[in-house]
Amino acid sequence: MERDERTLGPRHPATAMSKHNYAEALSDSNPQEAERLHREVLAVKLATLGASSVSTGTTYNSLGRLLKQRGALEEAETMLRAALQIREARPAESHDAAITRDELGCVLQAAGRTAEAREMRLRRGRDSLICSNPPCSKSARQAGAPLKACARCGAVWYCGRDCQHADWAASHKRVCTAQAGAD
Repeated sequence: MERDERTLGPRHPATAMSKHNYAEALSDSNPQEAERLHREVLAVKLATLGASSVSTGTTYNSLGRLLKQRGALEEAETMLRAALQIREARPAESHDAAITRDELGCVLQAAGRTAEAREMRLRRGRDSLICSNPPCSKSARQAGAPLKACARCGAVWYCGRDCQHADWAASHKRVCTAQAGAD
């Protein structure tokens, strides 16, 4: 990363890509530094590539995901909506858009907006759903069968029992249980 910055300059897109990758690697171990780097990369990409670049959308998505993990739900929603606008404008980005819709659905559900989370995930129809277990993200086509909704909240979908159990233990139990009595 330092070599790229020295050779190409701090505002070069290749330098931004190196910093983006480094920020991704730091997301779990040093989220504050990862956030700082993502913000720096976003500023460079907006200035050099523009607000509608796929690469800019990737950084919006990464920053939104990180902010969601840190509990900054309002700003996460803003970043993910910006990423979604870019990704949905390009048919070739349909799987990436589905990932962003799922991330945004997580933010909405964590904010107590379960109905909106369901609508967000279904925005492009059942065929565009992905498994809500983050390590998986398979589409129904990739899974070879329709995804099944959580029986309790109906706002998340899974490709199979293993993914449902993994996501329940990792995170969904907290938001689903909290929402069960609210809806």
